[in-house]
Amino acid sequence: MYWLSHRPNRKRTRRKVENRRVPKKGREQKVPLHILDVQTFSTRELQIKRAAQFRTIVLCTTLFLSIIALVATTRILLNKYLFENPELTISRLEVRTDGILPTQQIIRLSGIGSGESILAVNLGRIRQNLRAHPQIKDVKIEREFPGTLRIAVEERFAIAWLSCKDPLVQHPLVRQTPGGGVLLDEEGIPFVCETLMREYMGLPIVGVPRLQELVPGKRLDNKQVQVGLALLRKSRQALYDLNLEILAIRAPNSYSIVAEYNNQSNVTFGLNDLDRQVANLRAATLHAQSMNKTIGSINLLMTRNIPVIYGDVSASALAKRAPLNEPAPIVVEPVSRPSTAPAALLADGALGSFERRKDPRNSNSQIRSILGSKE
Repeated sequence: MYWLSHRPNRKRTRRKVENRRVPKKGREQKVPLHILDVQTFSTRELQIKRAAQFRTIVLCTTLFLSIIALVATTRILLNKYLFENPELTISRLEVRTDGILPTQQIIRLSGIGSGESILAVNLGRIRQNLRAHPQIKDVKIEREFPGTLRIAVEERFAIAWLSCKDPLVQHPLVRQTPGGGVLLDEEGIPFVCETLMREYMGLPIVGVPRLQELVPGKRLDNKQVQVGLALLRKSRQALYDLNLEILAIRAPNSYSIVAEYNNQSNVTFGLNDLDRQVANLRAATLHAQSMNKTIGSINLLMTRNIPVIYGDVSASALAKRAPLNEPAPIVVEPVSRPSTAPAALLADGALGSFERRKDPRNSNSQIRSILGSKE
């Protein structure tokens, strides 16, 4: 049979083999990692998700409004039962000071209002207002319920007058005015003399040719002034038993100062090593007293062979002053006292313009001569 004897044409049935590259080992094609994962939601799932978001928004809004309402209610209750409570109104105001500032002036500087609640008083603001005054050094404020407020003021203690070419920075006797002038405390902080007290008239004078900056309440950055104040302290400690006091200090140049004592001695000091110079002055004074003489002038800039000019002790040459251990009686004007009626003190009429105390009638001719003022 034909189909049994027929051979198929292998050339026609043979498939054509393509030239394909077989990847070597380690070079297999990598499967892409970035596959987009798309999830489809049904309408029901979207409705459930939106409902949950709506409930969250409603809950947050309700919570926020509840907090606002609670804060407003608390504030209204506090104002009604605490800050506006008449039982907590300041009914007693105690003002104590160790200086000469009047009570009414301290109350006016503090800014305390009439009928103010003791809880509504800002103690930090009151302290800041009072410390802005150059003469006030520190302030302590205390509350005592139900209606007592205590204010303790620490004032600056003046130890010397400041003098320079500026006519406003002069001793009151030179300026011929009942008040004014600039005082210095032990730290070298200047403040204006608003009230001329009698004890201020005996303070020494620290004079400098010029000042770059003078801000009341701010420490002077002047070496000669600072050295002069340090000399006042050291001289009082070392020469206390010799009854020697400094009347005035002047700065003739940039490297020394000259101190005039109450025995009319002119002593030149350097700006460094004051302890040694004060000790040499004490030794020279004791040596002069042993010879029944007084020191006319001495230059302590030298460490050896100190030049000294002596003078005879006479009643006319010495300026008689009271001993340090037995001070002359001084009439001190009363300081601020506690007030038990703050409403009257805080009234507009009680807080009027501050009147300065009158200048004592007795003049100080010695201070005039030191400053070179004509009678």
